[in-house]
Amino acid sequence: MFRLTFCFCVLATASAQPVIRLSQLGFMPDDLKSAVVLAEERLDGETAIVRDASGAVVLRTELRSPGPSYGQFPVTYAVDLSVAAKPGRYVVSVPGAEPMSFSVAADAYTRHKEAALFYLAQQRCGYNPVYDTLCHTTDGVLVAGSGEGTRVDASGGYHDASDYLRFLISTSYTTGLLLMAYENGAAPWRDSVDASGRPGPNGVPDVMDEARWGLEWMLKLAPAPGVLYHQVADDRDHIYAKFPWRDTTDYGWGKGNGRPVYVATGTPQGLGKYQNTSTGVANVAGRTAAVMALGSRLWRAGRWDDGFADRLADRSRDLYELGLTKPGTSESVPNRAPYRFHEITWHDDMEWGAAELYGLTKERRYLQDAIRWSALAADTSWMGKDSARHYEYFPYVNPGHFALYRHAPKDVKDSLRGYYARGLERAQRAATNNSFGYGVPLIWVSNNVNLGLILQEWFYRQMGGDDRFAALAAASRDWLFGRNPWGQCFVVNVPSDGSWPRDIHHVMTRKHPIVATGAVVDGPVFGSIYGSLLGLHLTEPDEFARFQSSWAVYHDDYGDYSTNEPTIDASAALIMALAVLGR
Repeated sequence: MFRLTFCFCVLATASAQPVIRLSQLGFMPDDLKSAVVLAEERLDGETAIVRDASGAVVLRTELRSPGPSYGQFPVTYAVDLSVAAKPGRYVVSVPGAEPMSFSVAADAYTRHKEAALFYLAQQRCGYNPVYDTLCHTTDGVLVAGSGEGTRVDASGGYHDASDYLRFLISTSYTTGLLLMAYENGAAPWRDSVDASGRPGPNGVPDVMDEARWGLEWMLKLAPAPGVLYHQVADDRDHIYAKFPWRDTTDYGWGKGNGRPVYVATGTPQGLGKYQNTSTGVANVAGRTAAVMALGSRLWRAGRWDDGFADRLADRSRDLYELGLTKPGTSESVPNRAPYRFHEITWHDDMEWGAAELYGLTKERRYLQDAIRWSALAADTSWMGKDSARHYEYFPYVNPGHFALYRHAPKDVKDSLRGYYARGLERAQRAATNNSFGYGVPLIWVSNNVNLGLILQEWFYRQMGGDDRFAALAAASRDWLFGRNPWGQCFVVNVPSDGSWPRDIHHVMTRKHPIVATGAVVDGPVFGSIYGSLLGLHLTEPDEFARFQSSWAVYHDDYGDYSTNEPTIDASAALIMALAVLGR
């Protein structure tokens, strides 16, 4: 707690200048658009002015009816910018504050939709096209399950974050998001690299090349019916900062000579001080089945590789059956530290798996199963909760309801839409408690959670829902891109001339000049969470000290893994969000 107290001391001596916060990506013409003004004194009666590129005034509005306070800013105001609907550049000004510019364009989101593909390529394990090198080619050795001690080929996939662990939990969802982005998002998609990520078109959209990288690794983790691996390595790799191709961690078989591959047993696991509390495998089995079924359907529709489509279809069926036999959730495996993915939901994953298998096969049993699972998943969600454990309600949106909707009878369609609505209603109530209209709890990986809300609102509208949550979703969208206390877009190098994380908790970019373009950092956390996590430290003075509070803490600092570490699933969710918002 000492660090938070220090921040508050700095706040007391900071400048009293008001600040304007808005989205740095800009807006589409028909978007709801707004800015937030943070002030230390009331500005009632003062005028906010918006001018276009010619200097003409398009909006002049008095500041009135302050919203909830934030930190050291007892007065906040919302400025509706929606009148700025014509494409072009605009400037909003408020007395005493530095003016802020924003743009309006039809491609405000789609121009950035593929940026995070660079970050995902940068996270590839095995062959990495960004660094043109190989790593972890000896992974790995089976542990904690049938075949223990056997060497298997578990190379490939993605480093999950700054560390070099690889999880089926997150890779399955990351890959699914890429597939859904391609199927539902704005076209066209570029084709500039081959399947390995090297420059040169190959007749397959780059987003699908990236999805195939994930799918190929997932196939390795499900090598035979009834067999599933769910994690490669553990937190023993945190011993020091190094490039992945120089990883010499010794897991018991010699330095750099293979890492543990955890079998999904559905029972508690952990080889060190800490264990997880796994109860089954249906979450990872159902979700992986869904992603493989969706991949099979899209590969066949694209006529890219029928043999690959067949492999995916066969394994999808097997994994779904495995989920039926082992209900419950498989958590990630800790070792030296207690931190892990605490996923507790699995009916949603089985629903998604059954819905996608029905879409692929048209076998009615899958439709019946999906409907049954949907009622069990219902509106279970993080939405409306004050807190949740790390990845407890993962994925942060249930794609199963959306996947099932197109096949379901009318009464089930109504229920599916209602499940989404109930969650959004809870988030909307939570959004009234702060000046940003932000309905997301600031738990660890809050940006991932936020992207789940954005996608759930979009799913809801595509399923025949109304626009009553449009303002909630717009606030979440704009928070991600700069309408937040720190004025920070939480996406690296997007936009390139904006304020974005420069000192992310990411070993490779700290030691190498290549920028992790498109990486989405974890995002702000409650002050209580920041004060409770082990090993946090700032490496430089806090440039955002004035904007920290007990409610929200964020640091652009390598030493803060809780708010400034990027993850693959958040960056994949960004790709989908930008693709569908730009339709």
